[in-house]
Amino acid sequence: MSSQLHDHGDLGKTMPWQGSVHVPLVVRAPALGVLGNRTARAPATIIDIAATILDYAGVQVPAGMTSRTLRPVLEGTAAANRETISSGL
Repeated sequence: MSSQLHDHGDLGKTMPWQGSVHVPLVVRAPALGVLGNRTARAPATIIDIAATILDYAGVQVPAGMTSRTLRPVLEGTAAANRETISSGL
């Protein structure tokens, strides 16, 4: 993975190049039922971390929040929580 350090002449994540948008999410939480030694190829976004934490805490996601829990993906009961991710700079 690229850290976007002068790739395409850019410094930082100023454009949606592959190195900027295709960053792995690593989670380790065996006490919560997150399976180890597993790779999920599901799209994930930083926005979904909020809903995931709320879900594990037993708190309902507030109405209007676009975050979706990654819990089924992390526990291996679903392949993905969304099909696509869109973002804007």
